[in-house]
Amino acid sequence: MLNIIRADFYRIFRSKSIYIILILMLLIDISSIILDSSAMCIGVAYHNDSGIMMTSDANALTSNGNLYYFFTFVVVGILISDFTNKTIKNTLSSNCTRICYFLSKTFSVYIAATILFSAHNAFFYILNYFVNGSKHAMDAGEYAQIAILQMSVLFGMTGFMLMIGFLTKNGTAFNTLTLSLPLTYALILMFLYDYFPEIIENYLLKYEMHTTIGSLVYNSDHTYKLTVVTIYLSATVVLPILGYLNFRKSEIK
Repeated sequence: MLNIIRADFYRIFRSKSIYIILILMLLIDISSIILDSSAMCIGVAYHNDSGIMMTSDANALTSNGNLYYFFTFVVVGILISDFTNKTIKNTLSSNCTRICYFLSKTFSVYIAATILFSAHNAFFYILNYFVNGSKHAMDAGEYAQIAILQMSVLFGMTGFMLMIGFLTKNGTAFNTLTLSLPLTYALILMFLYDYFPEIIENYLLKYEMHTTIGSLVYNSDHTYKLTVVTIYLSATVVLPILGYLNFRKSEIK
């Protein structure tokens, strides 16, 4: 298992795509700090109705849902590329069972996602603190606490991507589903909002990815936070397992 994980990270850091992702994230962070604004949300934008003044880093935390789209590249590089390049047969034939392969890939994806998420948020906080000053920065402990809660949401969505990866075992199908489904879900909610506002707002929209990412910044309701973390951490574990149940019985072409 450890050999597969090491090989995954060796392959990732040798590829150009990871450095393109990092450079793009840095450019977005720097522009947000200079303009003193958050990045545009790709999906349902969060609206702060709490009345609490938004600092630059708090504003940026509300757009952390955009990292979901960066994480798709992580899953493609670690998991989907094996199916695309037809290297999975060699891996499975070299004394590696399917459960070993599944656990190795799952751990690799979550470790890489954690590194990417932590580096992004740490870089933004430090640079914002020195560029815009302490008046535009939250307390470091509070910032870290919110980021950790948000990580559970992104882990749940990464679990969704892993499930899709093991179900489809195809790059085109994976990209189509992982990129389109969250946007489609958000568009459907916005379309139905005029007809079923209470149901949409209190149930379906309340736990949508971008909404929860934004709400975790200013919502002081501990019950809501606990519910969000429970839902998405459950998805972190359950969704990849659902993908594996299909993967262990499927034919590898």
